[in-house]
Amino acid sequence: TIANSIAAVEGSTGISADASNSAILGAGTAFQTGTVTLTLGSGGSDATVSAAITSGDVSALATEINGTSGTTGITASASGGVLTLSQADGKDINIADFDNTATTKTVDVRAVDANGDSIAATSKTLTGGGAANTDSTIVTGIVTLDSDSSFSASSSVAAAGNAGSIF
Repeated sequence: TIANSIAAVEGSTGISADASNSAILGAGTAFQTGTVTLTLGSGGSDATVSAAITSGDVSALATEINGTSGTTGITASASGGVLTLSQADGKDINIADFDNTATTKTVDVRAVDANGDSIAATSKTLTGGGAANTDSTIVTGIVTLDSDSSFSASSSVAAAGNAGSIF
């Protein structure tokens, strides 16, 4: 990973790096009571999970996700009706084929910053029921750089919509 490459030369640069990735589901558009099914992955093997939940309790879904963490690299925690997904190595969190048996088949997904706060601007609403291109998303990880001395970081890589980004 990028963080590992930076950490490998920390002795000569004095710059450390930490990679992380988390996503919050249900913070905006909440889960509705029903059976939720989704496929999770982080660049390796994927796993499909399914659990009956209520709008105020998604702990059964978190339990199912944690049961596949050895395969996906993704863990989950539940707080009321909000589900937090984490990928400890900072790899992408791929959420695919979201569906819910509820009448309202939507849920909000938000990325999380380095402080653990959800980023409303990254909000994406997933809609189940087979709607094209609306039941899946990818939440990308972040790399936090730190040093006792001042430094700057830049990139000459131009990505569509993110000029200068290396992601």
